[in-house]
Amino acid sequence: VRQSIYSLLEPRKKKSTSVNLLGHFAPLEDDCELYDLLKQLGVKTIREISRCENYEEYLDMAEANFNLVLDAEARFAAADMQKRLGIPYIELTRLYQLDKIKNQYALFAAALGSKFDDDVYFKEAFEAKEAFKKKYPHVVFAIGEGCNANAFELAFALICYGFEVAEVFGNLSKEDFVYIEKMAKVSPKTKIYSNLEPTMIYYEPGENPVDIVIGKDASYYHPEAAKLEWSDDIQPFGYRGVKHFFEECERVLESERGQI
Repeated sequence: VRQSIYSLLEPRKKKSTSVNLLGHFAPLEDDCELYDLLKQLGVKTIREISRCENYEEYLDMAEANFNLVLDAEARFAAADMQKRLGIPYIELTRLYQLDKIKNQYALFAAALGSKFDDDVYFKEAFEAKEAFKKKYPHVVFAIGEGCNANAFELAFALICYGFEVAEVFGNLSKEDFVYIEKMAKVSPKTKIYSNLEPTMIYYEPGENPVDIVIGKDASYYHPEAAKLEWSDDIQPFGYRGVKHFFEECERVLESERGQI
């Protein structure tokens, strides 16, 4: 589908100050720091297909100096654009571990012969996490795959931040095992369930009491818990994604459960 979306683009002369963001059918959040960080590199025009107002703006995507892939599902589309249009691509992963976000940005900038000044964004996200932890130090999470995150990466991030994750609901890919191996060492009581397993119809929520569930699928298993679907079309990413995540967790806990 993504490859078809970009198939009408035709070769154009490249502009060194133009970049495309690929991966989602909706744009990133308006205040995502990625826009500002790209401008630090000298990028003047950042295009996302969901922000194109007309066909001409869509065609202008062919002048990009490189594509930034933000979802692995757009990888084949980016590879096709590299072959047909001569636009190389770099891939970034959505993460919720602040140290990994910082490291990924550093590697990205280094690959372009530069570096980012991202300390203010890191501090914002760190303070949002710490404020939530201070208010809800003993909150217990259940994480589903029906959210804007890799359920296993998000679960591991929360565990590293000192929160308890009782359950993760998700269908495993080979990329997920690195997080599972790490969780097994630091949180061996965390249970992992496959949504495709037929015996899940017998699941009883009382087995693993939780305070807040993330994702539509986890909400189904825990109707008694505070619910954050975290699945809006507008996409969270990077430090601001982490910041907004903890702000939304606080909002639903306050509105649905009150103080814990």
